[in-house]
Amino acid sequence: MADLTPPPGAPEEVVTKALLRDVDLSLFGFSGTLSLITLDNGMDHTRPNTLGPQSLQSIDDAITAAEASTSAAIAITGKPFIFAAGADLSALPFVSEKSQALAIGKFGHDVFKKLGRSKKVTFAFINGLALGGGLEIGLHCNYRTLASTAFTALPECFLGIVPGWGGATLLPKLIGPERAVQVIIGNALNNNTMMKAKEALELGVVDAVFEPADFLERSCALAAGILSGSKKIERIDYTKDEASWEKAQSMGRAIV
Repeated sequence: MADLTPPPGAPEEVVTKALLRDVDLSLFGFSGTLSLITLDNGMDHTRPNTLGPQSLQSIDDAITAAEASTSAAIAITGKPFIFAAGADLSALPFVSEKSQALAIGKFGHDVFKKLGRSKKVTFAFINGLALGGGLEIGLHCNYRTLASTAFTALPECFLGIVPGWGGATLLPKLIGPERAVQVIIGNALNNNTMMKAKEALELGVVDAVFEPADFLERSCALAAGILSGSKKIERIDYTKDEASWEKAQSMGRAIV
């Protein structure tokens, strides 16, 4: 791990732990297990999961352990009502060196990229609020489910920054550059508007929306279907649509 010692004067991090367990998918028609990582800071929903250096290290350790296991896939979810509310910004006012800021940014990238580059299929079961880095965790995964009551957003532009852990590059490739500009810039600068589940599904940010009561079970069932080949999720390749990218740039400039 890089030297991510908190800067002098910074408050102690509320650590979000990444708890790993195996889920038997045979009940859902697939012979194999799923490595399920649950993000939990040990507090109720009024204190959302956030992602500081120690939290990222816990996620990194869980992904490494899941990769080494015999499971067929890896999934990540959150504590009740909360997936993750993004980076822990409590130490930000105390950062005085460029190297400190770069270190935490790079470490987040290094951890999240493991989900996108894994040899195993990866899923984000977004059971609750997912903002900034929380949504970016999901974007690094191969597939995403979302609870019908959950809100998602990339609010960084509202704060005068950009999505720093992949959102600015992954979302345009997933849903197209024009839609991504609306989510990343338009929504953020429109009083920090968050997406409801229906909108996230219509835009293609997530692949399925389920009710909270049986969210985990239905998410596991979808994962089992994808792993068995009985369920297919089609993707559109937006990378070669130059006209769309140029239009998105014009849209972005007009918004700001």
